[in-house]
Amino acid sequence: MNSPAAERPIARLGIRESLGVLTRFGRDPLAGLNELAARGERAQRIFALDMRILMLHDPALIGPVLLNQGNAFVKDRFTRNLEGLLGQGLLTSAGELWKRQRRMIAPSLSPKQIASYANSMVDRTEEIAAKLAVRKDSAQRVDVHAALMELTLEVVVETLFGARMTHADGEVGELIEQIMNDYVLLVRSWRRMLPEWFPQPVRRRINRSSTAIDAIIDRLVAEKLAGDL
Repeated sequence: MNSPAAERPIARLGIRESLGVLTRFGRDPLAGLNELAARGERAQRIFALDMRILMLHDPALIGPVLLNQGNAFVKDRFTRNLEGLLGQGLLTSAGELWKRQRRMIAPSLSPKQIASYANSMVDRTEEIAAKLAVRKDSAQRVDVHAALMELTLEVVVETLFGARMTHADGEVGELIEQIMNDYVLLVRSWRRMLPEWFPQPVRRRINRSSTAIDAIIDRLVAEKLAGDL
């Protein structure tokens, strides 16, 4: 039986209002989402030039999408497009492929296994904090975003591969940053209206960065399998 909340009508934003919302969202996604939620509506239908967007705020609507009726929904176009950057992983895959991948990764996500990562996470965090403290004491400008990216990569390499990140591996952070900037430029501008086969410098940069990241990951995997890590 549907809940009373699930039976109430969904607000429909007109084309002009929708374009205004999407423009503000393009400038600042978080502020755009907060603006929609602050309207007090359980959901909104938003019209774009090439798509229809249904924004959900009511837990009675969100629950079925994420939990109860997951098989009835597919991942959005932007998430599917990430497959070109990330491959067919848990974020982009669906259906039986997702289930198989989820079962494969389950042992690494068990409470016991996650607890075993704690020491590495704490050690690497303390190292990064010490580096930032030295820079602060010497009046150097601190890039917190770069430091947190470095910390994340340090933790990932150590927990997944049992190794410390080398200078070459550190380039992954710069490559990921470049991909993120280029991807935002691609999907939050007129460029997303062009077909994928249309040559664009931003797509070529994304492909080059992705290829470089794949090469580093392939090397780490090969070294791990060979027992060199």
